[in-house]
Amino acid sequence: MRQRRSLLVLAGSILAIACGGESANVTYLYHVPALKNGDSSEYSVQAAAVQPTTAPATPLDVAANYWFDGFGFWLYFNIWWTDASSNEAGFRIERSDDGASGWTVITSTPANQPYYSDKYAVSWNLSQCFRVVAFNSFGESPPSEVFCTSYGNAPCDLTATAVDQHTIDLSWTDAARYETGYDIYRLSSDGYFWVVASLPPDATSYRDSDPVAGQQYCYEVAVRYPAYYDPDDPSNIAYACAATLPSP
Repeated sequence: MRQRRSLLVLAGSILAIACGGESANVTYLYHVPALKNGDSSEYSVQAAAVQPTTAPATPLDVAANYWFDGFGFWLYFNIWWTDASSNEAGFRIERSDDGASGWTVITSTPANQPYYSDKYAVSWNLSQCFRVVAFNSFGESPPSEVFCTSYGNAPCDLTATAVDQHTIDLSWTDAARYETGYDIYRLSSDGYFWVVASLPPDATSYRDSDPVAGQQYCYEVAVRYPAYYDPDDPSNIAYACAATLPSP
């Protein structure tokens, strides 16, 4: 729990002070009320200060989403992340159309505020990528992992081809962006699809060497993403079936 501690009381027209005794690489938050005749005003806007000896750590677990207000016709944008450092002065939020180049700054947030919200006209481009950088007077962190509100498409042109009595080859075109990998599902005799393999990003093929001769097998290839993964979402999945060759 954050505690508030009074440092000192200043005379009327003093507008600046120098503090001492703070620890390095710790962010301190300050705000000031006005005092008069035993009463005090509301606290001022909060300010952060830090004496860094290193750059802050990279923010983690970045995620973002949009929410459409059908009544007010506004598009609300939210982004949040995990603050992995104790010595940042703030965070810089950047966006890009392709997640690889053309990064521009949206805004900055103060220390200890790992989130940001805003609203836009409904014509705002929903297919964008985001990252977060922590900074202080010493330097800045490497950018966070990229999070895209539109990652691309399901695997394209998925085919299942019987090689022999016990082997089926799957192949597809990688149409996703920034995926963490692919999951291969196979339809089981109980009527459910079960994972038979998990593949790395950019994979485009898989060989299933477990089938029984003369049987038909159906497969799903589903894209995995860093902060979003729904194996039942049709936009992430491709389907194909093939029958193994019969026994001689």
